[in-house]
Amino acid sequence: MIGLPDELVSLLRKHQAEQDKDRKAARQLWQEGGWVFTTATGQPVSPYTDYHEWKALLKSAGLRDGRLHDARHTAATVLLILGVPERTVMAIMGWPRGTST
Repeated sequence: MIGLPDELVSLLRKHQAEQDKDRKAARQLWQEGGWVFTTATGQPVSPYTDYHEWKALLKSAGLRDGRLHDARHTAATVLLILGVPERTVMAIMGWPRGTST
């Protein structure tokens, strides 16, 4: 079990409500797999789709090109700026104590 910042919990709850709407709209086409992030029919999101959406997001925001993995490190930095304890950030990131990836 790990602690999550309140802001993230709020975003995840909002996402869950939106996904519930997708589930109802998809009806029998919904494929329940326990995924947090899915397509409109409950299937896991393709890593390639995620990659392309990331690149499009950077471009539309007018930001320099960057690897999706860079966002992981940015997320850790933002959590620390928000005052989330270092040990909690390391647990969220899945980093063992004293190591980063």
